[in-house]
Amino acid sequence: MLSVKPPINLPDAERLLVASDYSGAHRGSAYDVYTTLVADASSCAAWLESRAHIRAQFLSQNRRMSYKALNDGQKRRALGPFLAAADQISGICASFAISKAAGTIFQADDQPHNPELSECLEWPKPLFERTFRIVHIVSFFIAGLSRPNQDVLWFSDEDEIAASPKRLIFLTKLWANVLSNYAVHSFRHLRCGTTASDDGSNSIEDLAAIPDLVAGALSDLLTSVEGNIRSKIITPFPLNSKPKAAMIGQ
Repeated sequence: MLSVKPPINLPDAERLLVASDYSGAHRGSAYDVYTTLVADASSCAAWLESRAHIRAQFLSQNRRMSYKALNDGQKRRALGPFLAAADQISGICASFAISKAAGTIFQADDQPHNPELSECLEWPKPLFERTFRIVHIVSFFIAGLSRPNQDVLWFSDEDEIAASPKRLIFLTKLWANVLSNYAVHSFRHLRCGTTASDDGSNSIEDLAAIPDLVAGALSDLLTSVEGNIRSKIITPFPLNSKPKAAMIGQ
């Protein structure tokens, strides 16, 4: 699934903002969904102003937009305007959905090329798999949408891959290592943070909410059509799709 907001020329941007989120870990989901938003940081001014108005109208300052929280009436009312505001961002929002039946994609190397990364060999297999999928997907898009000497700032949700300052430092090292194998050019600055980096304005929280909403909706929509997907055939959303998933999908 790929959504592009024209006009877009990310290689011309001085700084890229990246936000990612992941869905499908809950029981009953047929797919793991990994969603990445890559945006020109300079294009976010109009979005920042719009989302501030939306917050003033629908949400108190400490209420976070997220797919799981859309049972909240005020957040449901904010959803349409919030999605419309996101369309002002010049960037690409892309999702990969991987069937739960796929099993592992990565194999742990008993002798990694970079000894500084050997810590991940001791992780539980689900954490190892999840982290490497996320890092490779994010790196893939950054490598293809960037140019030499850009600044790249990646924000991830505060889940298990960045659950502590120590884990975040390791994630940054791992990301830089993987990205160097995708990109044919060097970057000026690479920084990795989480939604905990928000300064109280909710700007980071709201940016991360965009891939959160997309990933959650896509996970539910794909699960609802599981068993009916055919190659090269586009089917409508089932009538029993969750309303919040159908709205975001549309």
